[in-house]
Amino acid sequence: MFKILIICLLLSQGLLSSLESEKVKNDNISVPTEAHTLEVQSRISYEINGHNLGDNLMSYLRGKWLSFHYNIPLLYKPFPFANQFNLHGEEKKKFKPILLTKFEAVHSISNELDLCFEDPSNILYVIPTFTESEIEFDDDVPFLEIDWQAKDFRKLLKKLIKPAKSITGLAIPRQRISIAVYMPAPTEKEGEEVKQTSPLKYPPDSYYIEQINKLDDLFYHRPLYVYLFTENRNPAEVIKKFTKSISKHNILFECKTSHKMTRSSSVEDFFNMGEFNCLIRPMNNLGFLLEQMNNYLITVKPVHHKMVNNNVYIDNTFMKFQEK
Repeated sequence: MFKILIICLLLSQGLLSSLESEKVKNDNISVPTEAHTLEVQSRISYEINGHNLGDNLMSYLRGKWLSFHYNIPLLYKPFPFANQFNLHGEEKKKFKPILLTKFEAVHSISNELDLCFEDPSNILYVIPTFTESEIEFDDDVPFLEIDWQAKDFRKLLKKLIKPAKSITGLAIPRQRISIAVYMPAPTEKEGEEVKQTSPLKYPPDSYYIEQINKLDDLFYHRPLYVYLFTENRNPAEVIKKFTKSISKHNILFECKTSHKMTRSSSVEDFFNMGEFNCLIRPMNNLGFLLEQMNNYLITVKPVHHKMVNNNVYIDNTFMKFQEK
């Protein structure tokens, strides 16, 4: 009996020593931080183009489409005004700046075929900024087409492209056919000369005046409500010019009474333009997005110009009618 007790004591001491030894080994193991353990698979991201809302929204949505369509995670990059949309609240949860340092390679996408599904490497695919006009007139720019009619993706868009907080709406008279006239102005960096080099992006007033007259004829001179979404510093002068050029009693013109542009002005204009029956727009990313997101009765855009006495004249337009 005594021998059995001695053996049990020796075994228990050996077991304790073994556990202590294992504990020491474990204590000496350094626990890696997130930066060392984070495994990064290939992702899709996009370039940010300054403070241009339309360009940045379209870059984000092209990335979102490829992510959705090919099941490749999107690496969200916050951009100016993004926090005024629901998308920011959804995407920032998944955004980790450390991810930007974890990719083996960064590839700019010029076509969907640039995505490599067989390469196991963690690649960051980046979508450059480009506009609708470049797609139509320059074969060298990237071509990434979104299927705007894909039901699941459209449902996702309606969730993401919503104002994060309430905005100031417009009192649109429902007894009139409403026409939104989107008239962007060049930035200080671009300068006024850009109107000559990019006439479809910044069409002259004559283009908008001519299209309002055409829509008036199409609607057989029924009562119209035309709102000029102008970025001109003197909106009263714009209204005066349009009412003088289009002197018709059936058309009610309005625009912003203040020349001040607040931080939320462009976002408010974007959502307010979606409430109109028709849209006359330039050829730029925000106009393109408005057309895709909203079911207008008629949308009009410029597609070609010529110079007449050193002035830009839009000699060809495209009119899109609501699909029944």
